[in-house]
Amino acid sequence: MAKPRKKYDPRRRSPEQGMEAIYRSMTLADTRRLSMVQQLQVIANARMAVSDCAKDYCPAQFNMLSNLYRISKAIAAPEGLNLPAFAAVCDAAWQSLMAYYESEMEGAIPPDLLRPVNVMIDHLVSILERVPLSMYEVAARASEQALFKGVFSHFKDKTEPWEWEAALAVMDGAKAGELVERFGQDEVRIAEAARVVGAMTYTLHADRLLDFPSDMAKLRKIGPTLRPALEQMIKTAMEFEQAA
Repeated sequence: MAKPRKKYDPRRRSPEQGMEAIYRSMTLADTRRLSMVQQLQVIANARMAVSDCAKDYCPAQFNMLSNLYRISKAIAAPEGLNLPAFAAVCDAAWQSLMAYYESEMEGAIPPDLLRPVNVMIDHLVSILERVPLSMYEVAARASEQALFKGVFSHFKDKTEPWEWEAALAVMDGAKAGELVERFGQDEVRIAEAARVVGAMTYTLHADRLLDFPSDMAKLRKIGPTLRPALEQMIKTAMEFEQAA
């Protein structure tokens, strides 16, 4: 007697879901874990980012906390270690970060908004030794890609070519007042444009040992290091424009 032909069942896993299952089984089977030094580095960087943001708003450290959220949420997801309680803690931390980012507040992030972030870090400390190394590495790469995509899209779509050129000029040592006639903008507008473009370039490409370019003097100081990265960003943005 022939076997009955299986009927198509739309509830069966899609290829993408199948890959998720394979990914989870492979990463969970990984017996390697982050070394103690790696664990301490992750936590130290997280604590430092919170400490810095408690003193004053720093885009680089804010991005560090956003990055930590994405990694933690990937670990807590069903495709990761499947930790619903940790996922809820991560969501609470993200809501606090977004509450600050989308508000009119400036300067230091208030303690009540940093508290959920600290709770997320505390939970991560308690489970980090259980996280397979490959799972952490995949989550970290995915988070970095998400950050790059978001910042570069903003750079490409929300800033203008004259702002790119102004930032390059400042990186070469120019002062905002010297660029008024060249760009037809007032000094304040030029300085703001250069700082924004400089911050994006730093976020995507800079060595974190460099000072964040929060003002024109700092942007001029690290300009020679950032300039090649900004030139590449401009080239890539123009290639996107030509391909559109």
